[in-house]
Amino acid sequence: MRRIFFLYLLLVLCFPASSLAVFLTEETFPADDLPADYLTPVEHCGHVERVRYTTTDDEPQVKSAMVYLPADYDEQRETRYNVLYLLHASSGKPKNYLDPEKATDFQCLLDHMIENGEFDPLIVVAATYYPSDGFVQFLPIAEQVKIAADFPRELAEDIVPAVESRYRTYALSTDAQGICVSRNHRAVSGFSLGGTAAWYAYAFRRLYLYETHPAD
Repeated sequence: MRRIFFLYLLLVLCFPASSLAVFLTEETFPADDLPADYLTPVEHCGHVERVRYTTTDDEPQVKSAMVYLPADYDEQRETRYNVLYLLHASSGKPKNYLDPEKATDFQCLLDHMIENGEFDPLIVVAATYYPSDGFVQFLPIAEQVKIAADFPRELAEDIVPAVESRYRTYALSTDAQGICVSRNHRAVSGFSLGGTAAWYAYAFRRLYLYETHPAD
C-alpha cells in the first residue's frame, strides 16, 4: 500500500490537473493514506544541499537547486544513484519540497520509505523553471506555459550537468551524449505548472537527446 501511494503521488505530481490540487498540495499529503510517523524526521535522515549554477541564456542568471542526498550517500562511496528532478507549482519554489534549513514533509516521506526499504536510495533535485530565484509572481496562463516550454533547455544544458557532475550519478559525463546514455537513471516530475514543464521536458528529451544523440 505504501509503495502504491508513493507511486500514485509521483503520478499526480506529473499532471497539471487543477481538480487534483484541491486535496493534494506541495505542502500536505492525505493523512489517512500515510502512517502518522512518515511526516516526522527519522533518526538517520538524508540531507539537503543548495547547488548554484549559471544559466546559458542570452542574459545569464545565477540560480539554485535544492539537492536531497540519501542518508547513506557519504558512506557508500562506490554507489551511483538515480536522480529525480522535481518541479514546483505556479508561484511556488523548490523549498516547498526540499529545504537545507529544515526537514520538509516531502523529505521525511523520502527518508522513511528509503529507511524501510520501500524503494532504493536516490538523489532528488528540486528546481525552479522561473527565470530567477525568488520569482513567484503569478503570471497569465499564456506566460506560464511559455516559461514551462522554455525550461527544458535549461534543465538539460544547465541543471543536469551542474548536479550530475557534482554527485555520484550514472552520468559518466554531462555532455549531451553522456546525458543521453544515462537517461534510464533520470526522471522528471512536477506539480501543476511543474507538471506542464515536466511534459515539455519529456518532449525535449525525445526530440533533442534521442534523435540528435542516440544512445549506444
